[in-house]
Amino acid sequence: MQSIKIVIIGGGVGGLSAANALIDEGQKPLIIEAGTYPAYKVCGEFVSPEALPILKKWGIKPTRSINSIQFKNKKEKSFLLKISKHGGALSRTDLEDALRNRVLENDITLYEGVRVLHIDKSDDGYKLILSNDKIIHTEKILISAGRFFTKNGKKPETKYVGYKAHFTGKQIDSLIMHMHPDGYFGFLPLEDGKMNVTLLQKKGQDHVFEEMKNHIKDLDMWESGWVKVEAPNFGIKKNPIERNIYYLGDACASITGLGVTLALLSGVVAGKTCQSLSSNEYKKLWMKNFYNPITMGIFIHRLSLHSLTLPLFFLLNRINTQITHYFFTKTRVKRLYFT
Repeated sequence: MQSIKIVIIGGGVGGLSAANALIDEGQKPLIIEAGTYPAYKVCGEFVSPEALPILKKWGIKPTRSINSIQFKNKKEKSFLLKISKHGGALSRTDLEDALRNRVLENDITLYEGVRVLHIDKSDDGYKLILSNDKIIHTEKILISAGRFFTKNGKKPETKYVGYKAHFTGKQIDSLIMHMHPDGYFGFLPLEDGKMNVTLLQKKGQDHVFEEMKNHIKDLDMWESGWVKVEAPNFGIKKNPIERNIYYLGDACASITGLGVTLALLSGVVAGKTCQSLSSNEYKKLWMKNFYNPITMGIFIHRLSLHSLTLPLFFLLNRINTQITHYFFTKTRVKRLYFT
């Protein structure tokens, strides 16, 4: 049996960010990832401004700078939101590759395609039984395994369907969001003329997907095709508080463009504090950092999917975009707290 002080379950953006933060703290965690790389996931691939300094510190640079968001409704009426602090665009696979490369360059062990079969609690930590026949003893576990991870194995009910693909054939300079009562989809410019196309719709409302296809019928799909996911309701999971187990992230409504950033920032907070804080103290700190952006994001998500409030939203913003600017500001993580 191998003994390792800190184990990270989940090698996506959150888990890899936690590992990089632990590297900065002089630690060498073990990462266990059930999937393989590259991992094609539904993701808008917008990097919020507050994440850019951390990526810069780790030598990672977005491929595009994003300084505006254009909102359109079904009638093609639109308004433009200027972002005072520029965000960025970076494909999720490129981001994970960059985070993973820094991990491997620092001699961190990463098990790929390996599942945790069982976790046994002991007086001095935990024993993990892995699908590669390894048995690991650890003091602390950081869990970054997504919203479908539950200790009892029962998945939550799905409410939404998401799609993502990359295309070429059209040049755009800003993030473009198309808003519909039953869903929304966005176009984000990437490197070398590529474009991210991501959609989120209510389950069973496939007319939103068909409407999106009308906007991309003259474009060429790049890479393997559509990535699809079914998602539960957005919100803060009620994870149990267990000694020396730290849950990293939670899903924020994708309309906020905070998904990747939330995973990255929560990984940094967990990596920098798991050695000094108890699980209960960490949970309170996590809420201090992320509760307000997530709850505001869910509020905006619900408003945008309502047939009455969405037209009012467009009418008011075409008069004055300060409303959307206020919402954008309230869904950012203005600063990170570590105590």
